[in-house]
Amino acid sequence: MLSALIMVTGCSSKDTEYVLKINDEQISKGEFMVYLNEARANFESVGGTDIWETDFEGMTAEDVAKNSAVNAIELVKISASKAAEFQVSLTDDEKEQAKTQAKTTFDSLGTYAEEMGITLSDVENVMNDQMLYSKVYEKVTADFEASEADFNAYYETQKADFMDYYKEYTVKSIFVTDYSKAEEIVNKYNEGTDFDTLFDEYEEQEGVENEAQTSY
Repeated sequence: MLSALIMVTGCSSKDTEYVLKINDEQISKGEFMVYLNEARANFESVGGTDIWETDFEGMTAEDVAKNSAVNAIELVKISASKAAEFQVSLTDDEKEQAKTQAKTTFDSLGTYAEEMGITLSDVENVMNDQMLYSKVYEKVTADFEASEADFNAYYETQKADFMDYYKEYTVKSIFVTDYSKAEEIVNKYNEGTDFDTLFDEYEEQEGVENEAQTSY
């Protein structure tokens, strides 16, 4: 069902530059860059801007983002190609909505759009396809209900990949109400006393247990 060809340097078909070919449909460089920008934003929302320094089992974050963009395009394009089979189409109102969203998104890209060769038409194509994908997805999954056993089985097979996107932080805090005592703690720390030592030393000094919280 799927045939995807990734061209590293890009190809030229008549007047249109394309970087992907999915089921004989050429994906322009501009359209691909819209998806890549979405992948970049998603990555940074999870791991911050320093995520690009992360190694993903031998792959750079940039390569993982590119693969994520390709996967997103494949999913959307294949779903859109199945729309007629599932008797799904966009209404005139939905087409106008997609057009409005495309204009807003294109304007928000600013100079990035010009630098990456993204046109308003590219963004409109993406918005139409993504809206069509959503309708196909709703149609296909309308009568589907995952059991708890299915969910748990899926989670067990995927959790290692999920955890690659998160960092674990343990934050310890020492609670005091007296300013002089707070200064005392800060001075001891600045003089070289280990924080864990201070954490234990001032445990429940104010009747409130010090906290060590783990977050992701």
